Amino acid sequence: ANFAINTYSISALPNNPTFGSVTGSGDYEHGELVNLSTIPAAGYHFVNWTENSIEISTEAIYIFDAVENRNLVANFELSVPLERLVQNETIGNGEEACFDATGTIIVSSVTVENGGIAHFIAGERITISEGFNGKQGAYVWARISEEYCSQSPSMLSSEEIINAEILPVIESNDKFFKVFPNPTTGNVRLMFNDSVETSTIILDVYTIVGEKIHHSELNGQMHYDFDFSSLPGGIYILKIQKDKVIETEKIIKH
Repeated sequence: ANFAINTYSISALPNNPTFGSVTGSGDYEHGELVNLSTIPAAGYHFVNWTENSIEISTEAIYIFDAVENRNLVANFELSVPLERLVQNETIGNGEEACFDATGTIIVSSVTVENGGIAHFIAGERITISEGFNGKQGAYVWARISEEYCSQSPSMLSSEEIINAEILPVIESNDKFFKVFPNPTTGNVRLMFNDSVETSTIILDVYTIVGEKIHHSELNGQMHYDFDFSSLPGGIYILKIQKDKVIETEKIIKH
């Protein structure tokens, strides 16, 4: 006698296609091994498998024998918040902190001490307010990326830090220049003291995420004017080198 082999439909879908995806759906013969795998989207993590709203497994890879039709749902949740307000934080010497959001990070009342490292990773926008204080010897790494803190632990290794474009934020009470007005809506004047007349001054301007947007060599000039009016609002960093001395200054553009 001829016997037909039963075939079963195995359906496996994510609870939301933007949260993650699933592989392994299809038709399987009776007793065939089914291997369902989950792939979270950036900023999300797998929670569990449910069937008829009942949890059946918390394994990201769910393996079973096909013996009946099944309709499974892989449930994902947001790992990284959409928005994050970072405030009243102090990163001390030898400490390293990472703050992330899939949308926007707003940084306020944060201090990074000498030897401290702060990472700010957002999917769309990073806003650092006037309350941010980076001390001499502090390092700040701000970038727009979908590789968030929990998803890239190696990103925080010393080797990665050395290779990354990290902008030092330095404050000093006896700088060889003044910048005004600050905050500004457009024009800014960089004024040097008398000691720079025979020096070569190198001026670089960076965005807060470390992109260099201006470079000048100033020879014997007592002041230099530049225009921020065409740039979007935010914080910019002036890096000024006189001989072997490097100082930086935050410029707030409204």
